Amino acid sequence: MKRFRVPLALLAILSFIMLSGFEGGGCGEGLNNRVGEPGINVGGLHGADWNLTIGDVMNVRVKNASGVVADYTINRVTGGSFSLEGETVDLRAMCERGEIVCPDEMFPSKVRMSQPGLEMHLLYVSYAHPGPDGKSAKHTLIGNVDSDWDMSVALGAGITGGGPCAMLSYSYFGGHIEATGDNPPMGTGLAGDIVTSYSGACLLGGTKGAAAGGLTVELRMPVSGHRGDS
Repeated sequence: MKRFRVPLALLAILSFIMLSGFEGGGCGEGLNNRVGEPGINVGGLHGADWNLTIGDVMNVRVKNASGVVADYTINRVTGGSFSLEGETVDLRAMCERGEIVCPDEMFPSKVRMSQPGLEMHLLYVSYAHPGPDGKSAKHTLIGNVDSDWDMSVALGAGITGGGPCAMLSYSYFGGHIEATGDNPPMGTGLAGDIVTSYSGACLLGGTKGAAAGGLTVELRMPVSGHRGDS
């Protein structure tokens, strides 16, 4: 099992979340925290457990400065490959590399969400991953729940190490929340995507990587979830 390293530079990460628009978060229009309209309750101050299910199909998008140049759909279970600068990249082998975190490796099946504020926009997502020594280490990521019941959580802020294989900063977990009741509505389910992104230089390495330096590879998998006992 890979060891994940998440920094506690809260202000920097939070600034990134509040100022950035995520594709897939905020219905594709970024975050929308309207004054006087709080986010939906997905855990509140005391927190709630959420059970997550990640799909089997991974979408692989190769991009350059102009946009998407190639798009692949690969079953994560049966495996497959995609082309990058004329080189064939095996998806399963890539995801098994220690410095690469693929979307289905981001979270376990249960996370705990909490919102330490009256407006309920600020979001903490906590979970535990076992390390090489068998002991579980707790990690907390920071995100946002907006006034339209959309959520985004920044992933590319130090989860992997530095260098050419650092996860790119626009990696995220985002989706829409289903809810019942009011004052405030209670989030009961969610549907969205986990997206991790890497440079072409990381995936190919060496001289081949230099040729792919202007490319990025976006790995996207669907995720659904429902609220457990709070």
